Amino acid sequence: MAEGLTASTLAEASSEPGLKAQQPATNANAVGEKDGSNSLTASETAHGGEQTDSKTSKELKASASSLKAYPSIEVTDGENQGSNESLKKRTVPDENVGKSLSSKRAKDEPKTPVKPGTPISPRFPSPPEERASDHDKEKWEGWCEIESDPAYMSAMIRMMGVKGVSVRQVFLIDADEMKALPHPIYGLIFLFRYRDSEDAEQQEKTCPDNVWFANQMPAQNSCATLAIMNILMNAHGVELGENLQQFKEFSSELSPYLRGEAFASFRFVKRIHNSFAKKMDMLEDDKNLAHKVEKNKSSGRRKSHDSNASEGSGFSEENAHHFIAFLPIDGQVWKLDGMDYQPTNLGPYDITNPDSWLEIASTRMMALMAAAGDQDYSVLSVVQSPVVGLRSTLLGNFASVKSIETRLDSTNEDWRSFLVSDGTDPMSVPITPSWLDSLGITQEQLSTMELSPTAKGKLDHPQMEMLIARRERLVKDQERLAQRIMEEMEVEAAEDENANERQWDYGPVIQKWLEMLANNGYLQENLERFMKK
Repeated sequence: MAEGLTASTLAEASSEPGLKAQQPATNANAVGEKDGSNSLTASETAHGGEQTDSKTSKELKASASSLKAYPSIEVTDGENQGSNESLKKRTVPDENVGKSLSSKRAKDEPKTPVKPGTPISPRFPSPPEERASDHDKEKWEGWCEIESDPAYMSAMIRMMGVKGVSVRQVFLIDADEMKALPHPIYGLIFLFRYRDSEDAEQQEKTCPDNVWFANQMPAQNSCATLAIMNILMNAHGVELGENLQQFKEFSSELSPYLRGEAFASFRFVKRIHNSFAKKMDMLEDDKNLAHKVEKNKSSGRRKSHDSNASEGSGFSEENAHHFIAFLPIDGQVWKLDGMDYQPTNLGPYDITNPDSWLEIASTRMMALMAAAGDQDYSVLSVVQSPVVGLRSTLLGNFASVKSIETRLDSTNEDWRSFLVSDGTDPMSVPITPSWLDSLGITQEQLSTMELSPTAKGKLDHPQMEMLIARRERLVKDQERLAQRIMEEMEVEAAEDENANERQWDYGPVIQKWLEMLANNGYLQENLERFMKK
């Protein structure tokens, strides 16, 4: 419809309401590349506009609405249309051009149906009234606060792929009382109200090579998980799992600050940590972080604390709770506080008495409590899971019984007849693959188990009666050990279940329920019952 129009005609048509003439945005030398010299440049087209008749102008005015969608069309002079088809060239269209046409087309034309199975991009963030989705937690840049609950932390450690480690509550800060905890004790986590460190001068100038220590990045509620990481990365004989082992190797040569940055961006651990986040936690954390940013803009940068507390919420940063770690490393007791620049060496301990480090750690924790003048604290221990020691003991039991039976066979092949009159052994537990599997023991572990020198010494007895009595005691212990293993496995299963329930966000359900109570007038009728007097 726009073929054969000159620049003059376009200029005349631009006087119509809603029609804007645009100058060609393309290079003039590019115009007419298709037909060579038969096309005119923009300058020549403009000069040829004087030959345009009024009829063409009227036709253009009649179709002004259609030209709105094509304002950048360049055309050749009408006199050159005899042997060549007129040329059209478009520039990049203006973003506002054709909106009305597109809208009308979108209303008139049916939408393309979505094919079954086509993935839909998740929305971030999800609506406030909905619970925090896994996509929300994955994309969110913050770290949620986690309660000082040993069950949650034990479950988190297992989610990280670490085997044979759990967290236990310490009810009394006393070295003798803590000796009753499952052993070995890899470290202690101390929770207290944060305040500036008074032992800055005792910190190391640089982090020793044998100490893995990471700083906590500002405005992140990651101190609980970081305290666990500072203990696990320094624990000997712990199976960290593939992800943590790779992270340890990757960060081994980094400084504490760079380790902290690497930890803050470690998606594997962050995803597990934030699996406990609720939508309200995320919104509150973002709000308080924005408050801190505005506050620092006006008052200058200050040292950040691990807390959601803010003046707007009625709390100050001094009210914040903070997690730090105490642990033994190569004969020295260390305090690892992510808010410190470097780790703090608390002194040596007697390596011949592995529990002696607990006395040094307890003394320092008591000093921190005394300086605070309150009882708002908590202590957790990171220990070897009891089920690990029990399984090892049971495997040693199996190996001892097998060695005794081999010794008895070489002494008297009819030794079983001395057990009972019918030659059967009622106390012997049949070791079947299904029974071992129920205890978390594999056939490989059973076949590779070896006796310790101490256990071998107890079997060096020539009298058959003594060997049979020894075997009888071991067989009785098998049932007792198996029962204790079952109990500890149930404890871990209960911890995982509690953690799974904690990960569920009931906020939207409660909100909907309250809305229904408000809509039917129940809240208004019973408001006085819930008002503080």
